[in-house]
This record gives sequence, structure tokens and C-alpha cells, in this order.
Amino acid sequence: MEISIIVPVYNVERYLSRCIDSILAQTFPDYELILVDDGSPDSCGAICDQYAKKDNRIQVIHQQNGGAASARNAGLDIAEGEWIAFIDSDDWIHPDYLRILFEVAGQKNADIVACRYALVHDNAIVDDSQMFPVFSAEDREEYWIHDRVGAVVPWGKLYRRELFAGLRFPNGRTAEDEYVSYKVLFGCKNLVVLDNRMYRYFVNVNSVSRNNYIQRLPDVLEAFKLHEEYFKNSPWQKVYRLEIEHFAAAWSDAIWITKNMKDSASRQQTKEYRTKLRQFLATHKAMIPIEKRKDIYISAYPGHAWCIRGFGFLKRIFKHE
Repeated sequence: MEISIIVPVYNVERYLSRCIDSILAQTFPDYELILVDDGSPDSCGAICDQYAKKDNRIQVIHQQNGGAASARNAGLDIAEGEWIAFIDSDDWIHPDYLRILFEVAGQKNADIVACRYALVHDNAIVDDSQMFPVFSAEDREEYWIHDRVGAVVPWGKLYRRELFAGLRFPNGRTAEDEYVSYKVLFGCKNLVVLDNRMYRYFVNVNSVSRNNYIQRLPDVLEAFKLHEEYFKNSPWQKVYRLEIEHFAAAWSDAIWITKNMKDSASRQQTKEYRTKLRQFLATHKAMIPIEKRKDIYISAYPGHAWCIRGFGFLKRIFKHE
């Protein structure tokens, strides 16, 4: 078979059928669908089994809850297709999604073919009228800079399976995509990004990633440290500067979150984050755009907030004189 589709499944019984139905409706038929029931507490496991009885292309893995990274790894371990596609279980795809990605991969001899995505809320109407296979080969650095979210997430792409040889998502991490995506994208030979929006990303206010940001912070900060080390001496210096900016912003976000928590452990955590941010700024501030520095500096030096804001005010006045 050509494509292995891996879907981590957890606590999405309201949306799972929509996702699976969109896959079964694909105009490209040569695929296997691997549904990984990641210890879901609702009826997702039963729903997966019901679909597997109806279509022999579907395999179901039932495992103890280990998170999205563990679920994707379980799928990768048994995948037999030459290509890999990840789809989140509350999202869905256009009927021509697989066909177009696969055809473009062959036409362009690509290792990864990505498409744009549409954010969809409840009751939103998605307009498919602009769906057409217009493609433009993009520099991976420009892709990362102009659509970082799209570049980082594992979904919305078709990958040669060999890109994951010896590479897996880090088990137990909640920002698992940040640990893997840059290695895959900047390690491949040829990336193609399509202009059409064929992936539907459902904005689920109850999703794990949205509700556990505080728990995710240590993983996010560790991932950005790895990005800094990876890009520092690489040919992709524009990405390096962007990741430095995001790293500083992540420290700032961590401070703003923990400082509003009243327990002693959070206060101590705020002090530690603030110390690390100050150390980071001492060596990297020149790489952060001036217009982005104000809030970051206020996080690092709250006692000087009035001075930092005043400097920005005077700067705007002199700029317009």
C-alpha cells in the first residue's frame, strides 16, 4: 500500500466519526488507516472497533493512555505504507486530500508535501469552492517563518516513511511536535507546500493542548532550547533568529502565568524563570526585534516597567517627528 494514516484517538467521541468518515471518503483508495485508542475514557474505543469491522483497511490499536506522542509512535511502529499522514481525531480532510498530496509528491519528487489548513469552529460553514491543485515549491525556511504553526504540527502533510527511520515523538512530552518537526522539515531534501486549504483544523476549546498550557511550559522551554542549539550554526539563520524570539517570548509567557498564581511554589518558579530570562537576554537581546522587546523586558524587569514603557512612548514620538 502507498499511505499509512495514523490517527491518535482520545476523548473525542462527538467528533471521531466525522474524522473517520472524511478519510473513508477519500478519492485515493490505496491506504491503511491506523486508529490508536490511547486509553480513551469515553466510547472512542468501541467506535474504532465498529469502523474496523466495516473496512479491512482499518487497524485499531488499544493502549493505555500515554499521550499523543505515544499514540503516533504506536502507529509508526506498525505502519506499512511508503508514505505517512497524521490526522488529529477531531479534525477532518477534503475528499481529494490524499490524492492531491500523493500526486504532487510524485510530480515534484518531494519528501514532504504540505497543504494549508482552515480553522473551523462549531457551526462554521467551510467553503470548498477554492479547492484546486495549485502548488508552489517553497523554501523550507520561508515556510517556517511565514506559517510556523503549519510547519510545526505533524498533521496537514504527507511524509516519506523513511524520514521517521530512527526518529520518534518523545513519549511523555506534551509539546511533542516541537521536538520532531524541525528535524523532519530541515532534514528532508525536497519540501513542497500547496496553496490550497485541504485540512480542517477544528478549534476544540476542550482539547488537551489548550487546557494544559501550564503543564506544557517546561516541555515548550526545553524544546526551544533544542531549537536554539540546532539552528545556531545552521544555514537557516532567519529561522534561528525567529526561534530566539520565540524562546524569549516563552520565558515571558511562563512568568506572566506563574506570577498570577499565589502559592509559594509558583512564586519561586516565577523567580527562577525571571532569572533565566535575564540571562538569556544578556546574550541574545540583539537578535530580538525592538518592537517585540518591551513586554519581554517588562517580564524580566518588572520594577522598571514604567521606564520601559516610557522609552517606547518617546521612541514613537521621535519616530514620527
